[in-house]
Amino acid sequence: MQNDASLNPLVNDPAREAVGPMRGYSYQILRSIDTWLELTDDEILVLEGAEDLDRIDGSGALVEQVKDTSGSGKLTLRTSNALAAIDNFWQHRSRDSGSACQANCRFDPFGELMN
Repeated sequence: MQNDASLNPLVNDPAREAVGPMRGYSYQILRSIDTWLELTDDEILVLEGAEDLDRIDGSGALVEQVKDTSGSGKLTLRTSNALAAIDNFWQHRSRDSGSACQANCRFDPFGELMN
């Protein structure tokens, strides 16, 4: 196909753009790859299991909800995303009784910042 200067893109409706969700999916994919590359031989990674990322070993599970906070706004303990993460943690604890999560479910809200 030849480059035709008369061809122009259609006018879009910004309300129908998926830029925000695509940014979030991209971040989740990159975070998944990063976690996968960090796995040890005795760990498994489950994507979209109990949470977005479930890192499981013989001693327990680390579940992670992935958010692109730069587009989601500030995160404080009073924001709906933080409250939902805390609520989900307790739901996992009660739902997964007797499993690795009940025995040693680690809540790591700040990810690599805590390491």
